[in-house]
Amino acid sequence: LDSRTQKFLDNVSVEKLFEILEVASQADNEEHVKLVSKALEFVFSAETNQRKVLHSDFLPYILGGIQHREVHVRLLTLKLVQTTGIDSFPVDSVEPILSSLVEALRDPDTSVSINTTELILKFAEGKTPA
Repeated sequence: LDSRTQKFLDNVSVEKLFEILEVASQADNEEHVKLVSKALEFVFSAETNQRKVLHSDFLPYILGGIQHREVHVRLLTLKLVQTTGIDSFPVDSVEPILSSLVEALRDPDTSVSINTTELILKFAEGKTPA
């Protein structure tokens, strides 16, 4: 992890950020959702950070993020899955992720459906991170 990210994570864990995002979403607090999303974007801004920080325990958050009502959260989650690679999740997590991605193909926001299509194509072509 880069030093700025490590310093941030020494004070706030990724798990806590996902929990706060979930609470803000349930409370319908759009401002907090955007703030927490920005913090997650900061943490995952470098590809190396994503691979070192994101792990299989985050499956519920990944699934929730793909289906989130805020477009920027859906796009952020798709970016995380793409950069991390579906193969970084346990075998029993792959099916739920793929099912969520298939649902996301029908997203009313075209940027989400286009990103989802590109992500599925990369998986099909085997172009996910090692």
